Amino acid sequence: MLIIEKFDKEIALHLFSNYKEKEKLVASMSTLSHIRIPAFLATSRIAEDSAIQKEFRGAGSVLRRETSWGFIEIRDTLLGQDDALIFLALMATKKNVNIGKYPSHPDHISIDISLNKIARILNIGVDGRSLKRILNSIKKIKNMTIIREKVNSGKTYKIIERVLEHTSTNNKNSYTIVLGAGFYEELKNTLTINFEARLKEINDIKGSGRGYIQSIIIHFLSHEASIDNQQNISLPVLFLALGINKEDKGKAILAINRNIDQLQKFGIYFIDKGLEKRTLVYTGTHEVFFIPVPKSKIKT
Repeated sequence: MLIIEKFDKEIALHLFSNYKEKEKLVASMSTLSHIRIPAFLATSRIAEDSAIQKEFRGAGSVLRRETSWGFIEIRDTLLGQDDALIFLALMATKKNVNIGKYPSHPDHISIDISLNKIARILNIGVDGRSLKRILNSIKKIKNMTIIREKVNSGKTYKIIERVLEHTSTNNKNSYTIVLGAGFYEELKNTLTINFEARLKEINDIKGSGRGYIQSIIIHFLSHEASIDNQQNISLPVLFLALGINKEDKGKAILAINRNIDQLQKFGIYFIDKGLEKRTLVYTGTHEVFFIPVPKSKIKT
């Protein structure tokens, strides 16, 4: 059996269809459901006085939305695209994937991460301030709880269950992350994705409204598309999926108009046919890989 401890696109092109469970976990950055119905909102950060934060607190720290791709409920804390990109970088640079290593968490997987590697892949520097921001983001993700079913049937889970610091001086800024059991089940049993090669490019998008653009790009990357098989999504449908509320729709449309060139780098084109007919068209892009469920896991 081929054991892979780092994602390799050349191996992936030929062997994804024959991956076993651990190989799939190593290669995966996220599940499609986490991309299409994200737990991370479409702004860079969530301001304490924002309308969405007030709505969240007013509902007892719960935010629900139903989209064309499914249902999600977010509890305890709201996070934005800065946190989403750190989590994607964490998953892209992980190593030492272990299944059931911790007796207290037999249905979980643990991974080793380096704050320095996360900073480098995002091109944000490895100074103390940047590394502290990365660690704080990881801890905030640990505090978030999500549900992906309308009726609570055991689907409540955390993406990150535990954050354990390595005490050895040789492993400075290194941690073991225990991923939540529900997230592990999705990684193992559903279609997953890797776009590590495009991550820095997405994180490098700057300016006002960058969170909207980053979330839109990441959402479209989860769809297979080409010039002959284009994916068209209207803005109302897309905004609902990304959690962009009515107060922020104007800002999101303004960000799209300001970043047409950034979207086009990823094969995304804006078609404006009037207020309710505004559409984004995705024609596909390069270095995005989908990892199927191992054949041994498929029920017949």
